[in-house]
Amino acid sequence: GFEFLPGMQKKQDREMLKIPQQMSLAEGFSLSRDEQTYCIFKEIISGLQFIRHNQAIWESGLYVELTAYQYQVFIDFSELKDNEFHHYAELCSSLAGRGVPDLNDALIDIILKPVQQSFSNVYNSRIIQYIVEHKGPSGRGVEPAFLDDIEKKAFQFFQSVEQFLGSRGDGSIVIEETAAKELHPLLEAALLQSTDPDKALSGASAKKLHWHIIYCWIILSTLIKAIKPGYDFDQRLIDDLRLEWVIRPVWHNLGLNAEKSAGHLLLLKILLQFRGWLFSPAPRLQEILETQEAKQYLQVNRYKSILWFNKEAFETLLFCFYFLRKDIISSVRKWIRMAKKVNYRFEKLMELIMFFSECHR
Repeated sequence: GFEFLPGMQKKQDREMLKIPQQMSLAEGFSLSRDEQTYCIFKEIISGLQFIRHNQAIWESGLYVELTAYQYQVFIDFSELKDNEFHHYAELCSSLAGRGVPDLNDALIDIILKPVQQSFSNVYNSRIIQYIVEHKGPSGRGVEPAFLDDIEKKAFQFFQSVEQFLGSRGDGSIVIEETAAKELHPLLEAALLQSTDPDKALSGASAKKLHWHIIYCWIILSTLIKAIKPGYDFDQRLIDDLRLEWVIRPVWHNLGLNAEKSAGHLLLLKILLQFRGWLFSPAPRLQEILETQEAKQYLQVNRYKSILWFNKEAFETLLFCFYFLRKDIISSVRKWIRMAKKVNYRFEKLMELIMFFSECHR
């Protein structure tokens, strides 16, 4: 039990004595008996945080396991009440007494589980392989039932995102069912396109369209459009929803190694960040190339005082934008010629792009 020493007690002979009083830990901390209440605390040696159900502490105390000469020091005890979604109950159950570096971070994982599960229903290797087999005018054709199924699963994913935002206090976010219907024409149009680059791109490295990126972009950009203007998701969507945990295993199943996956994930984030760029009357490439994400994706590096960029990554980026927006083909041709002319030197390319932009103002 927990020994509580309230202080000096007076006896009749006026002698001051310490009278120890023994009580349970729950009594000592005055823990609530409410079944919806949980106790959180921190272990100072490991830095781990813990959550225990108040009722369990009342009934069984605080269970810990120690090896020889091991000790633990617990601090920062506090109570919290579970929310209407019972997230803390699920968190406490999933941890089963284990500590974690950050309880809030672990809680977000719990809250995002329905989002990630519903996303994996609409984005998985089976669907992508089906798309690759049936894409293009020369493909076997996509069954209407397939697109209907995608639309249904996409809306379930959108709903889970709406519920997540509601749990964060963004209750004004409402995603209409019609939002998922926009996927149908977008995906159908993309699937019917020829995936072979324009003749002007025939010398480009990016001769194969990365359908695992394009399909993901179509789903997530539709979600972004449905959410706006209530939430600015363009740059943080994948990170905020922790969709990388779903995306990377899918790409691994498709044969991508860790290095390729990292690069393609950057490309996907760039395409999402600049989705508005696709509708700009005069797209300016320098707006993209100036970002840290683009420089990282293009593998910009300094060698002998010169900044170089990767030819294949540059052409893949251009081809993805070209596939999503066919009318920029003349600009894409020009940018490819520029890159070749400057021998893939980053600063020279930026100077040339800005020079032509000024000339056409």
